[in-house]
Amino acid sequence: MMPLCLLGNPQPYTPFGIFAGLSFWGGGLTLLAAAPGIGKTSWLLRMLFESSSLHVPSAIGCYEHTPEELRYRLFLQVEAITSGPHTKAAQEMVERKLASASEAVLLSLNSPEDTVRALEDMLIHDYAFPVHGHALIAVDYLNRIPVIGLTGRMNEEGRSGEAAASLREMTRHHGWAVIAAAPHWRPTPQVGRRRSSHPYGSESAAGCDLGGVM
Repeated sequence: MMPLCLLGNPQPYTPFGIFAGLSFWGGGLTLLAAAPGIGKTSWLLRMLFESSSLHVPSAIGCYEHTPEELRYRLFLQVEAITSGPHTKAAQEMVERKLASASEAVLLSLNSPEDTVRALEDMLIHDYAFPVHGHALIAVDYLNRIPVIGLTGRMNEEGRSGEAAASLREMTRHHGWAVIAAAPHWRPTPQVGRRRSSHPYGSESAAGCDLGGVM
């Protein structure tokens, strides 16, 4: 009896790495929800450091911080890894450890202009990310990604679902793993309408493979 189909990849969810406690596989989109100021960016930077140290192409695109601020936050993360949370390590030791992740790309993105497609083109053409292969991309954060709808640019409150769908398409097309920080919100219950139990809202969650709440 002939098989109905043959799988190109019989194990599509096999992770290519575990970074800062999370597993990542090619084509996977993870949404990380948390309230502002709780440590999303720092956690993303730690993932970036660990993956880049293993020579996995790694980048963070941030709509909230400058490259200098990201480098400083990354320095603090590596300092804590080097000496523990309550001891200050010598700067030379931290710099030496940071050097192992020197290929990591820290991008400060512009909310009005840098769409998912612009980020994709930048990574491939400016930073030689693989057109198809393992890579880790962190985005900080989801509802700041500009989305152009039929009537023009969508506002921040309504764009998260479309942004997540664009990121999902990018992961599948290139085989990258993407993790995006998202606002942790709960919709206001309305009479006669069932409340969504998903922390990102149903639109954002629709295209993701894995979600986490801090």
